[in-house]
Amino acid sequence: MKKIYNILLLALAAAFTSCTGLVDDIFDTSSANRAAETMEANREVLMSAPNGWRLTMKADPNDEFGIGAYNLFIKFNADSTVSVSSDKEKADSVITSHFKLYQSEGINLSFDEHNPFIHYFSDPVNSDGFGQAGKGLKGDFEFFILKATKDEVILKGKKSSVKMTMVPVEAGKAWKDEIEYIQTVSSQMCKFKTYDIAFKDTTVRISRSYRSFTYTDKEGNKFIYPFNVTKNGIEFLEPATFSGRKITGFTYKNGVTTYEANDGTGTTISPFVSNYESLIGGEWYMAKSLMSEKLSAAFDNCVALSEGEGEVIQYAALYKANNTQLCLQIQSGNYISKFNFNFTKIDEDNLTLKIASITDNNASWYYNNGYSPFIDLISGTC
Repeated sequence: MKKIYNILLLALAAAFTSCTGLVDDIFDTSSANRAAETMEANREVLMSAPNGWRLTMKADPNDEFGIGAYNLFIKFNADSTVSVSSDKEKADSVITSHFKLYQSEGINLSFDEHNPFIHYFSDPVNSDGFGQAGKGLKGDFEFFILKATKDEVILKGKKSSVKMTMVPVEAGKAWKDEIEYIQTVSSQMCKFKTYDIAFKDTTVRISRSYRSFTYTDKEGNKFIYPFNVTKNGIEFLEPATFSGRKITGFTYKNGVTTYEANDGTGTTISPFVSNYESLIGGEWYMAKSLMSEKLSAAFDNCVALSEGEGEVIQYAALYKANNTQLCLQIQSGNYISKFNFNFTKIDEDNLTLKIASITDNNASWYYNNGYSPFIDLISGTC
């Protein structure tokens, strides 16, 4: 029996010895060569789009500033330069800078020469003053390439870990025209500060800041949902949840102010404009036919004063002068007077006006020579 054990041990030892040095490489080339080949393949993909790429450029994932995303149009050139336009800037503006590919935990794309369109989100001091000094909007200018095909390139920010997608710009489409169309969509769909989202059984109110919507639920929890604007409309960067319902975006339609969600449920978004927002957000011409009897009589005195000076009142208009004042501008003959009123919001439909110190010379003269009853009546609640 002991001899059998010895024979078995010898057989096992021989078996282990025979395996030594017989493991073959499963790859035909070295890791360095494989990385170089992948890098070159990625470079070819980046340059393969004849009309460049549209990149949805985002800030950091928290985006507490409500900036959202913008569209960059990028053309990768054989000399390692990129030509870039942005829908945040003038449609015909193009800035060229350098890019490089390198290996570090995968293939990396670096926009290593400063380009204000690309680096808007990553500059430590944001050009518009957003974010914290030294951190900016916490965006990226270096990315891991997660996927690279002729139809789509997926990038991941090295610092923020935010994923971004590039898709080819349709051949024959001028960047300027594409950007102008996006800017038109944005100006129409992002025109107001407050919106109502109407579901079949309920309506929720949200506020907009740049390209983000803020929603506060019944418990007082606040949620910020950044979005991008494309030719098709508003696209949330991640599905947004309002009153328990998820929405991925809203479809643009020219000539309307109410837009449907792109999920086919009939959910809509439309602007909510309160009397307060309406008053301070526009320019209003005063119509005598709509004045109260007392205010109308006071305005008649102004008309009579101007006529006595050989003048005719051309208009009386009220508009926002600054964040705390409305201005009543009156033109009598060739003279323009500006009366500033401090305003205080009471609620969405009411505010108070109080005449401020009169520093305009024309306004001071007219106030002291017959306009004061009309001006003083405007002070109060409206």
